[in-house]
Amino acid sequence: MYLKNIENSLFTAKNNSNINFKDTITGRIVTLADGTDAIKLLNGSTIPVKLLFDKSLLEDKFSKFVLMGVDNDTLLLKLFKEKKDNTNKSIISILRSLNINDDDGKEIVMSLLKFNLPAKDEYIVRLYNNLKHLNDIKNMTDDDILLLLNKNTEKKITLMDKEFIVAKEVFSNLKSIDIDFLTFLIANELSEDVNTILKTQNLIKDNFVLNNVIEEVLKLNNCHLNSEKQDENKNTVFFKEILKSLYSSNSDLKMNFLESQYLIKLYESLPILKNINENYFFFNFNTYLDNLQYKSNIIVKRKFKNTNYIDTDNLKAYVSISSEKLGLIEGFIVKHYKDLKITLNCNKKFISLLKNNDKLLISSLKAKGFNNINLSFEPIVEYMDITKFEVCNNPGVIKELDVKI
Repeated sequence: MYLKNIENSLFTAKNNSNINFKDTITGRIVTLADGTDAIKLLNGSTIPVKLLFDKSLLEDKFSKFVLMGVDNDTLLLKLFKEKKDNTNKSIISILRSLNINDDDGKEIVMSLLKFNLPAKDEYIVRLYNNLKHLNDIKNMTDDDILLLLNKNTEKKITLMDKEFIVAKEVFSNLKSIDIDFLTFLIANELSEDVNTILKTQNLIKDNFVLNNVIEEVLKLNNCHLNSEKQDENKNTVFFKEILKSLYSSNSDLKMNFLESQYLIKLYESLPILKNINENYFFFNFNTYLDNLQYKSNIIVKRKFKNTNYIDTDNLKAYVSISSEKLGLIEGFIVKHYKDLKITLNCNKKFISLLKNNDKLLISSLKAKGFNNINLSFEPIVEYMDITKFEVCNNPGVIKELDVKI
């Protein structure tokens, strides 16, 4: 059963014709703030439920349920009982039928679940083959790269030549790719050729590519655009306003900007950005305060692919801010009704500074109507990007491989 049909039917609240009763869904039963039950799906969505069985039978893990009906936008669920017959194959048996070792197979299936993708043979085999190729690349030495170059070119290349330096950088970028990046490509319907992989990697590494476009246009315009001006010392400029500015600007500004490295990079990334944008919202803006610039980027997961609907009751967001004094600050925000969980990462030397102001932030959020606020600060150990979005917001999504295919 396609889980999106359930959520879409509940969202419209008028038409349940897409729901196939007696089908199974997988999730974990949670208790909401008002004491009612809900099912948390693998993609993090939460839907109200009424349990048609003794709740004490449940373990603290994801389980499989049978959908018996819908009553007032509430799913009626029965606990699914496994049939012990030869037709019900476990993940392990399927991995072995595909000639994939258990460790790699489990890692692949876990990654697919994080991105709410079905663990079907096609995806498993694709990821396994790509993983093998990447592992081969990770084992390549400088001599291996040099040998490969000389086999495919007429020129005799040495370790000092530009061709080798460029190739080594390309292989270095490929070596940093992990299984979740490969699954991210599938989830966003991006091809897995080297060119697309490198372009996607280059795009998501630079969270502030659109912010750089804002900055460059403002420099060419030699001004700040009027946008949400709080006072004479503060100004916030959104990327969408920059597009309007370019459209209405004089020809000299347009001609100068056409040679911009940021615009060229953006233009080359548009097909990739278009695909990713079907799953995520991007909000890029620069704030200018007391002669300082703050580049900000907010990424919010769409409730349904290629729709403009944001589930404000179950919201996940990734926030990154580049400031001249504090460097990079990034954070993950999970909002569940009136509860907030915020994790902020920054340079470890600034953690005490942020902690000293945590009460101010918490009081400001409570003034906005939030109740339980879980705020934590951690040093940046590894740069996070959009491919880690699902991973960081769904820790321990599956405690064991008990999902059947």
